[in-house]
Amino acid sequence: MVIDEAGKNLGAMEIGPALRLAQERGFDLIEVGPNTQPPVCKIARVGKWKYEQAKKARAERKGKAKQSEVKGVRITVRAATHDLAIRAAQADEFLREGHMVRVEMPLRGREKAHRAFAEGKMREFLDLLITSWRMDKPIHLGGRGIEALIVREKKTQSQKPKEGPEPITTGQ
Repeated sequence: MVIDEAGKNLGAMEIGPALRLAQERGFDLIEVGPNTQPPVCKIARVGKWKYEQAKKARAERKGKAKQSEVKGVRITVRAATHDLAIRAAQADEFLREGHMVRVEMPLRGREKAHRAFAEGKMREFLDLLITSWRMDKPIHLGGRGIEALIVREKKTQSQKPKEGPEPITTGQ
């Protein structure tokens, strides 16, 4: 099966006539589908074809890398519960999309002296999240305040909840 440089299907051909046709047009004959019956060949320049294939592979890798982007959500110590709920909805959306979420709480002036209160507000925010998550980096002092990095919890078959304490055996 031969496809010309414009993408037009020329049909099934023997290899000899297909090679002559490609050379007459000043191109190469490239086998692009060896596993099909009949094999698919394309009339094109080898260098250009390799470049396009590499470009597709880079675009594919880049698309996969975007899925693990770090998104940021900023909250303040003075935020009301409703404000925290709005930011929690944003963070939930980011987690559902598969992104990591950096929760930042800048501390200014006297707020730095009340770090325990700020951590309590951060925990209040984290309790509002609906999507199951886990801490990638726990709440810590960083930048101009406190921050935490959370990711979506991946549920597996082995993470079944325990129904109760396991019985103690005496080894007899």
